[in-house]
Amino acid sequence: MKKPFFASTQKIFSKLPLKQEDFEVPSVNQKDLEHKCRMLVQYMDQPVIVTDKNERTIYANPRLCQLLECTLSEILGKKSYDFCTKDTSKMVRYVTSTDRKSGVISSYEVSLLSKTKKKIPVRVHGIPLDDGGTVGIFYDLRQLKEKEQQAEMQKMYFEQLFANDSEGIIVLDDQDHILNINPAFTDLFGFALKEIRGKILNDTIVPNHLKNEGAYLTSSMAAGNRIDYESVRQHKNGTLIPVSIVGAPIIISGKKAGIYVIYRNITKRRKSEEALRQSEKEYRSIFENTGTATIIIEETTVISLANSEFEKLSGYTKAEIEEKKRWTDFFVGEDAKKMMHYHKMRRVDPDAAPRNYESCFINKNGEKRNVYLTVGMIPGTKRSVTSFLDVTSHKKAENALHSSEEKYRCMIDQSVVGIGIFDKTKLFFSNQKLATIFGYNKPEEVIGLDVKDILTPESYCHAKKTALARMMGKSIPEKEECVGIKKNGEHIHIQIHAERLVIGDKKYVHVFVTDNTEKKKAERDLKERMNELRVLYNVSSHTLIRIPLKQVLQNITRDILPTLRFTELAYAEIELDDQRYHSASKTKTFAYKMREPIIIDNKKRGFIDLGYFKRLSEMNEQPFLNEDRLLLKDVANTLSQHIRSREIYGRFDKLLNKINMGIFILESNVFRYVNPHFCNLFKLKEDQIIGKKYHDLVMGCPLLVFKKTTCRCLVNGTRTHCMPKGKCGNGNLIDLEIIVQKIDYHGKEGILGVLQDITEIRHTEDKIQRFNEELKMAITEKTFDLEEANKRLRSLNELKDEFIAVTSHELRSPLTTIRGYLSFLTDEEHLKTMPEQDQQYLIRAYNNVDVLNNLVNNILDVSRLESGRFQLKKTSVNLVTLIKNIIDNLAIHLRSGKLRIIFNNKTQQKQFTIHVDNVRIHQVLMNVLENAIKYSKSNKDIVVDLEKDGKKALIRITNHGVGIPRSQIKYIFDKFIQGKNATTRYKGGAGLGLFIVKRIVELHGGKISVQSHPKKGTVFTIQFPIS
Repeated sequence: MKKPFFASTQKIFSKLPLKQEDFEVPSVNQKDLEHKCRMLVQYMDQPVIVTDKNERTIYANPRLCQLLECTLSEILGKKSYDFCTKDTSKMVRYVTSTDRKSGVISSYEVSLLSKTKKKIPVRVHGIPLDDGGTVGIFYDLRQLKEKEQQAEMQKMYFEQLFANDSEGIIVLDDQDHILNINPAFTDLFGFALKEIRGKILNDTIVPNHLKNEGAYLTSSMAAGNRIDYESVRQHKNGTLIPVSIVGAPIIISGKKAGIYVIYRNITKRRKSEEALRQSEKEYRSIFENTGTATIIIEETTVISLANSEFEKLSGYTKAEIEEKKRWTDFFVGEDAKKMMHYHKMRRVDPDAAPRNYESCFINKNGEKRNVYLTVGMIPGTKRSVTSFLDVTSHKKAENALHSSEEKYRCMIDQSVVGIGIFDKTKLFFSNQKLATIFGYNKPEEVIGLDVKDILTPESYCHAKKTALARMMGKSIPEKEECVGIKKNGEHIHIQIHAERLVIGDKKYVHVFVTDNTEKKKAERDLKERMNELRVLYNVSSHTLIRIPLKQVLQNITRDILPTLRFTELAYAEIELDDQRYHSASKTKTFAYKMREPIIIDNKKRGFIDLGYFKRLSEMNEQPFLNEDRLLLKDVANTLSQHIRSREIYGRFDKLLNKINMGIFILESNVFRYVNPHFCNLFKLKEDQIIGKKYHDLVMGCPLLVFKKTTCRCLVNGTRTHCMPKGKCGNGNLIDLEIIVQKIDYHGKEGILGVLQDITEIRHTEDKIQRFNEELKMAITEKTFDLEEANKRLRSLNELKDEFIAVTSHELRSPLTTIRGYLSFLTDEEHLKTMPEQDQQYLIRAYNNVDVLNNLVNNILDVSRLESGRFQLKKTSVNLVTLIKNIIDNLAIHLRSGKLRIIFNNKTQQKQFTIHVDNVRIHQVLMNVLENAIKYSKSNKDIVVDLEKDGKKALIRITNHGVGIPRSQIKYIFDKFIQGKNATTRYKGGAGLGLFIVKRIVELHGGKISVQSHPKKGTVFTIQFPIS
């Protein structure tokens, strides 16, 4: 048979990009060469398959088996397209047949299907062979497909980023032709993509006068440079737009693929810059023309700008000062250190250093001048502006007045009232008290302050008008109340007493200031507290039980409004159980509101809303005081308690109306409340009872007792019980049982009483008492008769026991003799000499004598147990050995019934010893096992389990027999009782075995119990103490 593999392999490698010498081996026989070619294909990195002319696989290398997750035997013999998915198998058949006919190598993509149903994308190179077969070389495309998918995702992300960018983006080719623009570019310049695609960028948005600039920028980017430039570009409608331009070449795989340019509209920024430049011009004009020497100081203390007035003060020119001099150069000694300290503090916190202070200024000539400085920071910078006022002449005058001023100051500094003198609106004199009132440590800190620095704007305007009027000599009230501002910004209430003061030719205002803050606060707190008390009083007045709840809620919504400052805009709303109540006739919408829940028994039932339905300019974002919220919370709590009290009252009212007992309340021995059942008992209406004296309805001898106990009840609060007579409205008397207790009745001592009509009970009790006396006499007679009968029974029972004991002894002797002879006759050697029928007779006789002997023994045991003569001889007994011996003794019974006993020693001990009577325990286990054999079904197992449970030994015997009916289980341990079932026949016996078993187990201190299910079986559990 022709083997085409060698020729096929040669042809494969001839068509691969390999040299002839790579696979031709001269002077080698064909088989050897074929083997080497096969090995070469086998170890190729690519999967290879070879098919015959019928397209059946004749060879596949391990790489293909690994790819398809198959063994070679699973591939051989199958057709090549069997490994393809359904959608590509037809194409494979067509291409393969076409290639065989044309002899051309084909290349195409298909999807292979592995053994585990995985789709594998591959590229196939099909090489036709001379014998009609085909060689297929597969290239796994999974990684390539994943990379293509990732590239597609990146392309999609880029397109979304390109489309959604807020800045205009344009993409150009190397010749500056437009390829693409984003929507933001269209919004910026007004051009759509279809209008400018393919056009040159310079011909679209670059103005004519900037063509050269545009050409330079695009050529620079084309050369591989990145640009960041600001210029002007032209809108479609001709408008020029200031833009920032950022552009760079697009590099893909190390090659330049085009250019991208990003345009950002900077029109707003240009306008801001222009406004800033204009502002600087205006500022410099003002700075230069001010009448005060002024400089601008950098953070480094260098003077960056100085005006002409400062030139005059310092003696230097601007050229000598600006960017050359430090401002500390004009001060020496402690002044220079102090100003340097202030300079640093001011740049950390602008308010930390004083804005105004005096110092000694040294000019170019070394002359010292007293100057008054005003320093302020330029917002948003680390620079400061300083103004200098030459106060040298003023200083001399001040020194002259200093001595007299000191005397005057010593006198007024002790005043308890703040004293100050104003020159128009400037304070130029202050005592210590005035400085203290405004939060300053020394009067010097206050002097120089303007009225607007220490008063609120409203108070300042008013004070300014009155001061000017007072200076003009107009009649103005001497005392006024204003709001002042302390150094720390805190507002205080002050009372000002002002007088006109003339010193020389100058007019001043002399003021006396008293701090009324605490007084105002006390007045405000008192007013707010009175307001709160008034609101709470109004709310509480509505929470009366008698008023309907709906009316209570409606009243509260109106009475809670005065708690707010702007009462005319206040609005309240209550929601309870989905019902709303409003303070206004129509529902309004809150502009501001507070809300407190109404919680009853830990359950939210509604809420109270309180606020304003309209905004005022005087209101801030938090228009409510903390006291407002606390008051609303108190109202909500009061309302919650009231609603809960109403509901409790309603429930108790229903209960008292339905209860089948009379209930009453006494105060001063007069009825104040009675329930309907009380009225029914006395055949009276409620209004006929309320107000009556207690003894008008309750009478008889017990009443006197009750009066005494009532007094005692009122003293110590204990309950009192009595059974008096009651007088009904129709004149009839009834028997009553009454229980009373002291209560608090509206602040007074009262009595709560519960009564019940016991007339029928009294009659019934009398009948029962007579019956009990008759019954007692009858029981006494019967008891005497029963005692006599019991004596006779005990005498007869003793005779019976004695008879049974004597009879058993008399029967035992002949039975022992008969059993001995029968035992000798039933020996195997004697039985062999007898006919078979005689053997059966003898064996049956022996067995019956054995049964009769056991019955006699049982009767004797019962007699001993009942007479107390049953004795135990306890020794150490190994239960494991005992149970095995008993099972061996029962082997003959098991074989006849086709049964088996399985013994499970769960103690895992060969020696499991307890202290018991060996003979009697043997008797117990033998009796229970014989019963299990007797009542078990054929071919069923009897299981004996031996376990250790703490200090107890457990023996559990389980059989799969007919079971014991549930009604008989409680009787099976009684004498002469046998288990009977409709499905079983009588099994023999006297019914004494289990009685004896139970008594023996109990004499050992143990217990026996039974569990049984009819038709399923029975489990006996015997417990013995181990020690």
